[in-house]
Amino acid sequence: MEDKKFFSCLGIIITAVSLLIFSAVIGGFVLAKLWEWFVVPIFSMQLLTISQAIGLSLVVSYFKTAKDDEDYKNKSFAEIAIESFGKVVVQAAVILTLGWIVYQFI
Repeated sequence: MEDKKFFSCLGIIITAVSLLIFSAVIGGFVLAKLWEWFVVPIFSMQLLTISQAIGLSLVVSYFKTAKDDEDYKNKSFAEIAIESFGKVVVQAAVILTLGWIVYQFI
């Protein structure tokens, strides 16, 4: 029984860390692309590398307000993980697509 709890906790930790890393990389990629498309030509600034964009994205996300715990009270970890993964992917895809469309008119 103890082994089952240990591996369950280990799985949750690995999943959470993986989602955090995935979210940071996706956010950094989107920020780097948007920076390349809009900031560099307008303000003649240097390109951001993916790692710089990840760092900048993490700094900005640090200042964002956290969600209310009430949203997660009645959900399992798997539901929260899937919902978070979906939000990261959909949000990144929508923002990158809209940015690309606007970039085509510049």
